[in-house]
Amino acid sequence: MAAVNRYRFTEKTVKQAKQFLKGDAKTQPNFLKKHKGTIDGGKLKLDGKLVVPKERVEAFLRNKVYQGKTPLSRDAAFYWINKNTVGVSRKAVDDFLKTQRIIRETDNQQPTTKGRKKRRVNKKGQIHVDLVEIKFKDLGDLELDSIMDIDHAEKTLEQKAEGEDEVSKGYFFGAVDALTSLSYFKFAKFKNHKYITRIAKHAFEWMSKQLQVPMKRLTVFSDSGSEFAWKTWKKWGIKTFVVKMSPIIEQRNSAFQRIFYRVAKMKKTKNIHKLTALAVAQLNRTVSSVSKKAPIENLKATEKDVAEKYNKKRGKGSGAKIKSRALVPGKDRVRVQLIHAKDKAIKYKAYKGIMWSKRLYSVKSKKGNRYIVNGKLRHRDELRLTEDYDQKSEELLASRED
Repeated sequence: MAAVNRYRFTEKTVKQAKQFLKGDAKTQPNFLKKHKGTIDGGKLKLDGKLVVPKERVEAFLRNKVYQGKTPLSRDAAFYWINKNTVGVSRKAVDDFLKTQRIIRETDNQQPTTKGRKKRRVNKKGQIHVDLVEIKFKDLGDLELDSIMDIDHAEKTLEQKAEGEDEVSKGYFFGAVDALTSLSYFKFAKFKNHKYITRIAKHAFEWMSKQLQVPMKRLTVFSDSGSEFAWKTWKKWGIKTFVVKMSPIIEQRNSAFQRIFYRVAKMKKTKNIHKLTALAVAQLNRTVSSVSKKAPIENLKATEKDVAEKYNKKRGKGSGAKIKSRALVPGKDRVRVQLIHAKDKAIKYKAYKGIMWSKRLYSVKSKKGNRYIVNGKLRHRDELRLTEDYDQKSEELLASRED
């Protein structure tokens, strides 16, 4: 399908194609000579994929992204959109995402020049779990519906009375399969065994079904949190290991939180369980830079193929070098990094949107890999190239206030 993307689709050429297919025109556009064209609901499709005219790409992307399920990084979004459409280029996706405030505000720290040695994984079913705290004040002016626990109907009257008080925080139980990156998150208002154990069982059963790995072959890694009932897990036939920290689940926690808050800011729903489902769907659709596939696609591939790609850059000599393009003084505008490594452990969370300055600054001059920005010499890693925000998207978000 790569060849069809070489054609330039405009409203004029799309109209001509539809007229030809209806028999109202004799001139056949070149792309119809090599690709099967059909009309479905008044829209042109080529080889079963929707054709998006150049003039409508931005509106198409805005509608697609703000439904809440499309991944919000350039490559992952393009990969997903390109499955069912033609006429939307990777550059168009990149240009659009760069101007979306709710995405740019929660950008993580830029990759540095060195990576860590990474552990190899060869089988599905190595599940890393953790409990993530959510503080509702971090939602800012966003309001969710009454924070109701999933097991509300089964509580005693005393528990219900206590639970209906205003709460300041809740929790997400998170689980990720190390090999495929398949992720599971579910909200819980409380973190005692009664609720977390039930969610954990559902998570392990779900993972077992999706990965096609029996429960007794699952291996679960978690920290020593008292909310986890290891003895009960072992009765289910699951092997358990307590680790000080798992980088695998920590990375997915960060990605999930960032996506959750971005989707919440889209104001599509105020129901926390629906928001969680949207965030999980988006997380599992996001293509991996290692496997070049999304987690839900890794499920369809053989274990051997996924492991081969996963381990290609792991083990001895692993760790990729990252380069950011040079900034152009007098032209580029950037945001400045405010939170650095020494501050992260105390107050940093990607979803809070405090990593980068809200204000944009012009790049004044360049000295090697450092730049004068706002009167100070800063390294390229501390500067985030940023476009002006998309006002039409801001209007869409404002319209969802009601």
